[in-house]
Amino acid sequence: MKYFYGKHKIDGSFGFTATEDNQTDEVHSEFVEISESEYNGLFEKQKQGFEIKEKDGRPVVEKYEPTVEEQNELIRQTRESLYRLTSDYLKADYDEAVARGSENVEELKQVWLESKDKIRSENPYLEETDNVAPNQEI
Repeated sequence: MKYFYGKHKIDGSFGFTATEDNQTDEVHSEFVEISESEYNGLFEKQKQGFEIKEKDGRPVVEKYEPTVEEQNELIRQTRESLYRLTSDYLKADYDEAVARGSENVEELKQVWLESKDKIRSENPYLEETDNVAPNQEI
């Protein structure tokens, strides 16, 4: 089996293809041939969390680093989970106290809001400048 990597003629994306050893065609003429061990190694690294990217027409693997946007989405999900586990119950206590006209309404309101503030401070959103160092080629 021969393995190739190259740019698709129609959509411009990079990808792999394979053909029998005795087969060649014009489709592969602009592709670079890679060894079976390189081909398998690239996909083994991908299973370990690396990305396969193109560099100078050849496939390389890079450690995947989520974007700030992706990291912030995970932080948002974490916050939402923590709100449901803690703050929502405190909010329900506060709402009931308001409905009943209880004397401790302000105290319950403070406890509820402090729980939300604590979750936010322990799970801050990232700014673009907080992102991890650029991907490094392996």
